Amino acid sequence: MAGEVAAKLVNLRKLLTQYNLDVYLINRADPHMSEYLPACDDRLKFISSFSGSNGFALVTQDEALLWTDSRYFIQAPLELEKGWKMMKMLKGEVQWNDWILKNVKENGVVGYNPYLLKADTVETHKKKFAAKKIDLKPIDQDLIEQIWTERPPKPNDPLFIHDETYVGRSAQEKIQDVGKELKGTGATHYIVTGLEEIAWALNLRSNDSENTPFFISYLILNFDFSGEQTQFKGTLYVLEEKVTEQVSEYLKKLNIQVKSYSEILNDVAQIDATVYLDTSIGNSALYNSIKDKSKVVKSDPNIIVKLKGIKNTREIQGFTDCHVRDGAAIVSYFAWLDHALNVEKRTDLTEYNVCEKLQSL
Repeated sequence: MAGEVAAKLVNLRKLLTQYNLDVYLINRADPHMSEYLPACDDRLKFISSFSGSNGFALVTQDEALLWTDSRYFIQAPLELEKGWKMMKMLKGEVQWNDWILKNVKENGVVGYNPYLLKADTVETHKKKFAAKKIDLKPIDQDLIEQIWTERPPKPNDPLFIHDETYVGRSAQEKIQDVGKELKGTGATHYIVTGLEEIAWALNLRSNDSENTPFFISYLILNFDFSGEQTQFKGTLYVLEEKVTEQVSEYLKKLNIQVKSYSEILNDVAQIDATVYLDTSIGNSALYNSIKDKSKVVKSDPNIIVKLKGIKNTREIQGFTDCHVRDGAAIVSYFAWLDHALNVEKRTDLTEYNVCEKLQSL
């Protein structure tokens, strides 16, 4: 085990030398800032073995540090491989950006994958690091992927239509609602990057990650507000083999074409209009492909987040039904915990192992 750990860190550090980097940042994220990742995007788990849903790491020639929140203060030390040190995401503790300012010398270079950091994060820290003449440098060829020789393939489960019976509104109605909100921003193009937002807008689902019914994709909606009635067309960027004939016909009726996932940056670069993009979740690579940054607008919360938070009658009923099922599971867990503590008198229970029990129900 120790040899394997050393090999991964040694190989990563060789790449730091090759790319002339003092630090390499590893965010537990995908290009859509998802909390739950498909196996192919869990780079942090590969390099460190940490499996929690929130982690941010940096690697230098001498250090391998991973920051996480209080949910994982027990779990992380149990999972981290040799050579890694857990750091705490807590007020009063040194955070990754502070560590860099304190430990990286003037004219140092900090590398990152621009697809895995939020645009806002990059723009903010460029300014912070500039004060010490530290260069925050995008590395398009992800360093983790270069040493991940057995990286799992991208998920290719087919997309399927989430029936209106369950959601209460058609995709056509939802997108028209988006257009009504967008009109007031001055934008005509809406770049949607959040996977849950795309699934909501299109009433489509898949199985790209273990705990969520979403699918890896981008969506651009292009609205024409010039007539009495708003018109729209769109492009879904997705692994094309995931699109069944049924879904293809469904999207055509919505006036949405399908293109390869990899074409998104090139198409964004061609947009010569005001663009709506939530830079608090949109990745830096996408933001930097926009021709004129002065034409980027956003709101907080973003339009789709706001709209999908307003539940209709059918969605409310779905929540009720879900809570009944979840309630049965949690009551079973409480019964087990009560028996374990008061009858078996167990003293070995921790936040970690009782969580494992809950997940097993």
